[in-house]
Amino acid sequence: MQAVPFTLVRSLILCSILGRNVVDMSASTQHLLHNYREGDTWLALSENPLTQSALSSWVSVPSCGAVVTFTGVVRDHSEGRPDVHTLDYEAYEAQVIPKLSEVAEAARRKWETIGRIAMIHRVGTLHVGDLAVVVSVSTPHRSECFAAAAFCIDTLKHTVPIWKREISPAGAEWVRCDHEGATHKVLG
Repeated sequence: MQAVPFTLVRSLILCSILGRNVVDMSASTQHLLHNYREGDTWLALSENPLTQSALSSWVSVPSCGAVVTFTGVVRDHSEGRPDVHTLDYEAYEAQVIPKLSEVAEAARRKWETIGRIAMIHRVGTLHVGDLAVVVSVSTPHRSECFAAAAFCIDTLKHTVPIWKREISPAGAEWVRCDHEGATHKVLG
């Protein structure tokens, strides 16, 4: 994998599937640096606003009767920070897609009936109410779908190199996005 210059860390990684775009296409610059879509797995990192409906639609397949979509939304507080108004997300781009791929592969090993998996995370400046991450999974039945989606978001937050700077009137602080930790051991 080619190294990505630091100046491009916030560049767009995007994929368009079935004519549906996961990001708002009105953005003035759209650089495609990394993109992973192979078979029934879709992974991406984006500077542009996310939509959960595009991922939910893409993971829906005729063999699966359950779709679970998790959306992580920027909230107005964090532990010890009651008035968060902005989050700045940064990522080690060269490792995001490989780590997301490991998460997807581990989920497929654990739940062999998974139809499709989609995971996309934002980078850049986000405000309260913005979607920061969307994970969507389809399976034939609901119980494994809920479990697989929970596994994917928990493991993503614990293993994928994405950091956020929480900004509030009291100041700003960089934190890794894994403060809650994964509930499932996946890697290593």
